[in-house]
Amino acid sequence: MKKRSLDIYKVVSVALFVALLSVTSFIVIPIPFSFVPITLQTIVINIIAIRFKTKEAMIIIFLYMLLGILGVPVFGGSAGIGKLLSPAGGYYIGFILSVFVMSMFKKNNLCFKNILMILLFVGMPIQHGCAVGLMLFYNNFDIVNAFLTISVPFILGDIIKCIISSFILTKLTNIIKQN
Repeated sequence: MKKRSLDIYKVVSVALFVALLSVTSFIVIPIPFSFVPITLQTIVINIIAIRFKTKEAMIIIFLYMLLGILGVPVFGGSAGIGKLLSPAGGYYIGFILSVFVMSMFKKNNLCFKNILMILLFVGMPIQHGCAVGLMLFYNNFDIVNAFLTISVPFILGDIIKCIISSFILTKLTNIIKQN
């Protein structure tokens, strides 16, 4: 591929994943006993972290966050810096940190099992840790209540989303290798 077409491919890929991340934030399942709903963003976050180089992945996440901070309702229909400081904000902060760390852990020939291990044992703990940390700060909870409120309700769903992400990434990698 020529340099110019490669640059266009990167720009389009970044824009597509910012849009995909924004759209999946609107697919919401409220949980009556939690401050934070279930969204499909985690699947896209996982794909971004593994599919893109660290620099490109961080550009996608920062553009998404910037859109939300500037008032575009990409945080599940809401926007603004206040959303990042809300109980759900810990997950948004966790997205930034987990994408950075997960993209550093990946290798060239990732199989389903290796992708799943990175998502489960690197990404998920970072996201949940940031969520619990902000909950401790935001609501002055003790660590047990913060963990029970902001992390436990999402663990099973996040494991399922990690499995789905690993499957998608494995298939995507095979398609890209064929072309």
